[in-house]
Amino acid sequence: MTPRPSARSEPSEPASPGPAQLNLDWPALKRLHGWRPGPYLSLLRGSGLDLADLREYQPHDEVRHIDWNATARLQTPHVRLFHEERDMSAWFVLDQSGSMQFGSGQLSKAALAHSLIWGLASPWLRQGHRVGALTFNEHSPQGLRQSPRALGGRQGAAQLRHALSRVPGSLRASSPPEKATRTQTLARALHQAGATLHRRATVLVLSDFQEQTDWEPALGRLAQRHDVVAMQLLDPLEQALPDLGLLHLLDAESGTTLWVDSRDRALRARFAQAAAERDARLREAFARAGVDALALSTAADWVSELRRFVRLRSGLPAQPPLPQEAAA
Repeated sequence: MTPRPSARSEPSEPASPGPAQLNLDWPALKRLHGWRPGPYLSLLRGSGLDLADLREYQPHDEVRHIDWNATARLQTPHVRLFHEERDMSAWFVLDQSGSMQFGSGQLSKAALAHSLIWGLASPWLRQGHRVGALTFNEHSPQGLRQSPRALGGRQGAAQLRHALSRVPGSLRASSPPEKATRTQTLARALHQAGATLHRRATVLVLSDFQEQTDWEPALGRLAQRHDVVAMQLLDPLEQALPDLGLLHLLDAESGTTLWVDSRDRALRARFAQAAAERDARLREAFARAGVDALALSTAADWVSELRRFVRLRSGLPAQPPLPQEAAA
């Protein structure tokens, strides 16, 4: 349950920082299965730089692929087989539920998600990769929408812009969804992603993960085939309750309201402890599912945090060396 959010229009593209400022060398930790040549290793055999295997020479093989050392050792002509290098398909699984519309400052969690998506998708599209989106909210199955396929270039940008523009504008006006439906939307979205994404891809799940349900097995099954990263979006008021006097809280998804006296120190302590325990349970769930996770706050420098995460995922130090250290 979060404080009642103020009305604001969510931009489909970020105002700042711009996508051009976020040019990351995203690491793919699993072999991908793209359509066109690119910088990421695939499971296919063909032309590339990563040696996959050796086999005996056949009449249709090119002579330049003969491994002369193996041929001399085995006394039979052998050729080298390589893993093909392909482009990347990236899918954004975006939570558009009512709780994502909350923001205690200038940025809501939904706006932060949009900035993240555009910041990552724009350079990927310029590099020739393809992107797609699967959005969901608590009014599923009507709220569960998926791009027909991942697209590149201007078509990919237009498709992504259309998907992000479908922010549910009638969440507060519509009747609250049934609890059994509302608490299974993330699991259904992950299940659909696993059932429809046949080629290995990079999958980024952007949500506040406030549902305490059975989404963990679906996330684990998705990570068995795809390179999955869970991005948890947070707001400072969800981590610690400040002393603001009497507050009227609203659950943006169920419509339940509650009056709370935030001057009570014991109440604020219990609130902070519950938030810490929830975060600990989420970290354990992500670890059991076998996915990398990144928590981003609407009040923090998310660009620096994302750069740090990418460096750690690439096996590099969290902070790049200083110019004088690099020169030394």
